[in-house]
Amino acid sequence: MKNIVLIGFMGVGKTTTGQLISEKLSVAFFDTDKIIEQTTDMSVSELFEKLGEKEFRKYETEVVNLLSNAEGCVISCGGGIVLNKKNIDLLSKNGIIIYLKASIDTIVKRISSDKTRPIIAAMENPKKEIELLFNKRKNFYENNNFSLDVDSLTPDEISDKIINAVKDIL
Repeated sequence: MKNIVLIGFMGVGKTTTGQLISEKLSVAFFDTDKIIEQTTDMSVSELFEKLGEKEFRKYETEVVNLLSNAEGCVISCGGGIVLNKKNIDLLSKNGIIIYLKASIDTIVKRISSDKTRPIIAAMENPKKEIELLFNKRKNFYENNNFSLDVDSLTPDEISDKIINAVKDIL
């Protein structure tokens, strides 16, 4: 069975949706950021602050390398995981890449006040800077097997749509 791999910008619901899919299909769920936090005994914010983004991205690729060998699970990826083509290549070898897509307004509403997100916490003008960051990553997110606009959907609806879309591929 292939893995279901969720990608997308911060705040689109990858973790919540991934957990729901995992429960509905009775398969394991992995969140790359949570694995990094458990491995390093530091939060993502602490990692960014103490070691910087470049070092965080190294940990991310190590986790992807491990998860790429998994079978039949749901993997929720950090928003920047797509920045390294190697990550998507590894996750694609045994996974269906699903891009959860949201509008800038939806993303800003969900994350602009979330100080636990290191990139957002440093922003002076969240909407403008989120839009710039999103536009830098947009083409990377387009490298997927399936895309779903999540603006007007609940996590339950998103998980059902994904399960229905991939059930014949799994």
